[in-house]
Amino acid sequence: MRTDRRFVAGLDLDGGLFGTTVAETGLDRPFLLLTSSPDHETWARWRAHHRNWGRHLHLTGGGHLSATDVPALAAAAGLRERWPEPLFSGYLGTIAPHRAATVTRACATAFFDRFLLGLHRPLLDAPTHRHPELRFLWTRGT
Repeated sequence: MRTDRRFVAGLDLDGGLFGTTVAETGLDRPFLLLTSSPDHETWARWRAHHRNWGRHLHLTGGGHLSATDVPALAAAAGLRERWPEPLFSGYLGTIAPHRAATVTRACATAFFDRFLLGLHRPLLDAPTHRHPELRFLWTRGT
């Protein structure tokens, strides 16, 4: 997004903003950050410099890989019983894998529906009882 104007909007699923100046300059197009931890130093710097619609949402109970199929596969493979709890929850979370996938899909769909299709979805406006595991950590724009 920083270098290619063809990108209308961007979504980051629990990734640090390493190897780029985005944390120091922000972006000038809509950006959604969905994370499993409440904060990271690159996210804090990005929030301070972002210049367009933005959200930083935290998936309570999420792990670094909660936005992928890995937690469901790990549960099926019995990794919860084999890995130490801090390792398992750090990577795969404590939220049920199907719920993490449902919430991640809902956020991504609402975001891209709004900024690519022009369809407003209220999920990204404010906390909702349908998605209690989403915490709004930062918002910019309406």
